[in-house]
Amino acid sequence: MIFIAFNLIFRMYSQSIAKKELQDTMTSVELLIKQQLTATDLTQESILEKVQLIRKTLKISSLSTSAEFIIVDAKDKVRFPQNDEENGMKLQLLEDAIQNAEDSASDTITSFRSEGRKYYMSYRELSALKVSKAKGVSNKLIFLIDSHALSPVMRTMNVVLTVIVAIAFIISGMVSLKLSKSISKPLVELSLQAKEIGKGVFLKLPSDDSSIELHELTQSMNDMSKRLTDLDKAQKLFLQNASHEIRTPLMSIQGYAEGISKGIFSDTTKTADIICEESKRLNQLVDELLTLSRIENNTDESEFYVLNLSDVMKEVVQKIEGYALREQKKINVMLPPDVIMIKANDALLSQAMINIISNGIKYAHSNVDIAISKENHMVMIKIKDDGDGIPVQDLPHIFDRFYKGKNGNFGLGLAIVKSAILSLKGSIRAYNENGAVFEIKFQVIT
Repeated sequence: MIFIAFNLIFRMYSQSIAKKELQDTMTSVELLIKQQLTATDLTQESILEKVQLIRKTLKISSLSTSAEFIIVDAKDKVRFPQNDEENGMKLQLLEDAIQNAEDSASDTITSFRSEGRKYYMSYRELSALKVSKAKGVSNKLIFLIDSHALSPVMRTMNVVLTVIVAIAFIISGMVSLKLSKSISKPLVELSLQAKEIGKGVFLKLPSDDSSIELHELTQSMNDMSKRLTDLDKAQKLFLQNASHEIRTPLMSIQGYAEGISKGIFSDTTKTADIICEESKRLNQLVDELLTLSRIENNTDESEFYVLNLSDVMKEVVQKIEGYALREQKKINVMLPPDVIMIKANDALLSQAMINIISNGIKYAHSNVDIAISKENHMVMIKIKDDGDGIPVQDLPHIFDRFYKGKNGNFGLGLAIVKSAILSLKGSIRAYNENGAVFEIKFQVIT
């Protein structure tokens, strides 16, 4: 682009210089003609000699170096130059210049093309210069100049530019090659390592500080690898615990059933009750697994509705109050005076609340307190029991699937709660404050 722009600008500049030089030449020739052609005894031969002298004077001076002029008589016959020694102009150029002079007015600069080159020209009548009119003296003076008078300079500059551009290409190519290798090499390595991660080999990638982007990419891949590692471990642990939890009641049912069939147990009623309890336990476990799977795979927000949170909480308390009475515990509910609307799935929200409240009833000494409060665009549901609280070592893991707590029991209840709350686009946390406390937050619809 620089190369093309330079040539266009230089061509315009050279044409401007050519026109200016043509004007300067015309002025200089007029002055010289007035000085040299004022004698009354001039002949045709002496005029041509003086014209030749004028041309030589212009060529050796700084007034004109590339402009030429032609003298023709009234019949457009060339009087000067008369041979190639006087002027190196070709016959075709002379003819084209004379023809262009016939088609244009005097004292105006016009352009024409001859043999593929562009020329500027102008002419003036010798009579207008008020010199002696000797017999046979030519009466038209034609000036012309090549529009590419500075072509040698432009060619030289083009050569220089070509060399500069070539050097720039070589240098930029070497720099680009080096930079591309420095970027592509770690990317190729990251690609190979990503394939290994895809195969299940969750390795940690070495940090690359050669650029901010590569460092961030490496860090992101390491974070992804760590999450996949944790997920893989969690999945294996889940399958192990789930299979253990399912196997235990199945073995119990199988053992008691075989004992009954072989007549080992005399009291079959008690044995049948045990089988029934184990069946219920197994059925509850399967239901919880199905619920957890349904929650985590549900991405359809079309089942979300605008709900009155106070109404939902009243229904939940009514459902769980029977269990509280049986356990001789009391549920205290503090609802806000204002209506609080949230967007959620009624069934999921109710199940999550029931799981938390029933868990609180199980471990409370006497009371479970439920309070709903609003702050800015968020609503917080706080469920607190007055029990011994959650053991410190269990707090980070209470939402893990089949986590074995202090009492040695496996369960999915709190894991279902967390999955349900997250699927409802809420948040949940647990801590101790004179008992176990669960805080659930949702965004309020205004």
